[in-house]
Amino acid sequence: MYTKHNRALGGQSRLLYFSIDKAWGAAKSANPMKKRHHILPRFYLDGFTDKEKVIGDLSLLYQYERKMGNPNPVQPKNAAVSKHFYSFRDRDGSIITGFEDILAKLEDDTAPLFRKIIARKSMLNPEEAAIFALFVMCMWLRTQRLRDIWHRLNIDFFEQHFIELAKDKDKFHKKCLDCEKRTGKPLGKDFEYLRKFVLSRNYDLKTNPTLSMQFITLHVPELAEILHRMQWAFLSRTSEQAFLTSDNPVVVINPLHAVNYLHAGLAQKDVEITFPLDSTMCFFAKWNCPRGFSVGPPALIRKINRRTACNARRFVYSPFQGDFIVKWLNEYDSPDDYFNSLHMRRDS
Repeated sequence: MYTKHNRALGGQSRLLYFSIDKAWGAAKSANPMKKRHHILPRFYLDGFTDKEKVIGDLSLLYQYERKMGNPNPVQPKNAAVSKHFYSFRDRDGSIITGFEDILAKLEDDTAPLFRKIIARKSMLNPEEAAIFALFVMCMWLRTQRLRDIWHRLNIDFFEQHFIELAKDKDKFHKKCLDCEKRTGKPLGKDFEYLRKFVLSRNYDLKTNPTLSMQFITLHVPELAEILHRMQWAFLSRTSEQAFLTSDNPVVVINPLHAVNYLHAGLAQKDVEITFPLDSTMCFFAKWNCPRGFSVGPPALIRKINRRTACNARRFVYSPFQGDFIVKWLNEYDSPDDYFNSLHMRRDS
């Protein structure tokens, strides 16, 4: 789960943060049969449905897929779902499926805050803001795109580490011998054969999904703390245009450099964070911007919607249909291509 801490710091309430030991214990003790995991929370997707498009008493949303054409109307419960998305294997080989239950607890605490914000009742109090910041950063790191990036960075790091080690024959052989002594098992291959194999790069490295789960647990609190210190605004839609969302809904960008940052980027002076809350309102954070509620101009709403669509890994979810959504989603092969194009335009 996560543990509440309200230590005063400069008059500001400190954040909630995940307890790694409790989180892992809860994940292992949760329902082992739960296989259908939500990449985006059901309550969140409910906010992007077309109230006039219904099956029975259930509203639908429009699911756009990258490199496809017309959208498919789907129920929120069937959108952004993947089998065993948050599952991982324990050391004994058993499948641990309870990490989604940990996320569900945070979602249950955040849903009332969404309703409060969208109703424009008032700004969040310090404790509510702490929960909300934690949720936003969790929504950033829990998606497939961010997990892909994290695994790719780990693979690149370890591959380079092993290659540099293999360049030194004596050091590599010593490491192999140390490994055999530590495990009490032979490696099963000649050390020199292994060294040459590493240098050949004729292999594919894979990472354990546990790593990205640990990454979320470890880094969400520190990222949420940075977000908590930024200026927050909540932008309402106009009557002309609604907000849409995607399978990668939190966009972190520095418009002056047109680069999509991951971690340290939150501390960049000009960084912006956008996160559509539902079809009527979008969260906007920056180090220097007006705080509170305001109505977003149509041009700004369109700009945010384009960012959200181009930042999608595969799917966009919308309460409305529009050919421009297909254009935005298919204009680039991936979010990386989108942000690289912005960077190139900035440099040209």
